[in-house]
Amino acid sequence: MPRLTKRYLDAAQYEGDGKSRDERWDDTVPALGLRIAPKGKKTFILFYRVGRQRGSRQRLVKLGTYGVDMTLDQARTKAGQWLGLARDGRDPYAEARADTLETFSGVAAEFIEKYAKKQNRSWAETERILTVYATPRWGKRPIAEIARRDVIALVETVAEKNGPYMSNRVLAAIRRLFGWALERDMIAANPAGGVRRVGKEVSRDRVLSDDELHAFWQATGAMDYPWQPLLRVLALTAQRRTEVANLRWQDLQDLESDTPLWALPREATKADRAHSVPPAPEAAAILRILPRHEGDYVFTTGDGGRPVSGFTPVKRRLDKAMLAALQQAAKADGENPEKVALASWKLHDLRRTAASTLARMGTPPHVVAAILNHAPGATQGITAVYNRYSYAEERRTALAAWARHLTGLTYPDASAIVVAFPGLSA
Repeated sequence: MPRLTKRYLDAAQYEGDGKSRDERWDDTVPALGLRIAPKGKKTFILFYRVGRQRGSRQRLVKLGTYGVDMTLDQARTKAGQWLGLARDGRDPYAEARADTLETFSGVAAEFIEKYAKKQNRSWAETERILTVYATPRWGKRPIAEIARRDVIALVETVAEKNGPYMSNRVLAAIRRLFGWALERDMIAANPAGGVRRVGKEVSRDRVLSDDELHAFWQATGAMDYPWQPLLRVLALTAQRRTEVANLRWQDLQDLESDTPLWALPREATKADRAHSVPPAPEAAAILRILPRHEGDYVFTTGDGGRPVSGFTPVKRRLDKAMLAALQQAAKADGENPEKVALASWKLHDLRRTAASTLARMGTPPHVVAAILNHAPGATQGITAVYNRYSYAEERRTALAAWARHLTGLTYPDASAIVVAFPGLSA
């Protein structure tokens, strides 16, 4: 049994077979141990028995992660405190967990794990909303003490700083959380019940002009991997941002053929139904030259084990580059570049722009809806129940036309649309 020291902890490496646990126990505090994971993570663990009677409850619990949230001295101090409580018949782990669960942050974490991940396909967005907007305000407060006036104050603050849309999303998320807590008797009433939305959401109708699309293509051309190909595939396919960001190699078929296909399984779509996208030649050409990582994801900043994330700063860079391109074009035309502005827009507006352009080209509404994976419209009535034709060829033709229009704004000869990605190492 080694004596755990800082030097020992720093040098210790996993010595198992990749499946078994590698645990080292301290000779100073024998109940304190170090668990080393195959990838090198080092976690302090504690073994104790509640009470002194034979047959009393035993626990093996995690105290903290070495080098992240706990030092060796802190681990020994906490271990000594918990062992003392255990000898007196108390269960320190259960008490600590109960204290945590009584707080808003504790209940929110349990809500995500036990409810949102199982019931809500967009649980990650719910978790983000709670983490960004609610937890900083209420995290350490007992959830039972949060009142209706607190909820109103939160949604009003978010509306003022972030707009009515986000304020309404925050209200919806905390209303579900409090409702879940109420069902489990954690609170006596739902403080978000009856709270009205602060502002009215206005349906977006932003469509990018051809000049803005040209600026978009120019701006993305100077971006590094994975953002250049991701943003261009996003525009060319007219699919949702999350669906493109989560694109997996296994979902791409026949990229080298004249009829490539991107098959999205049901669980990968917001619409909760399987969907297929016939990429235009321009999109397929981009996908073919992307690097293959060890993991499943096409667009990644790591080894492919996780999809790309962090769109907010990238969107700011994109807007800045687009404005510069628009100003440069104005100057070339003899206009005052200082008077050029780029109206606010979202990446989701690329879908609306593609749909509007296709409609202008004469593409039938049901084909556009099929491209966007929208549900059959009410105008189709009962016919929609029986019509299972996928419009695969019509969608392929329409997306090819959209791609020619989009790339033709920059490359009138429809050639050389694929360029090397800056910052990409082989």
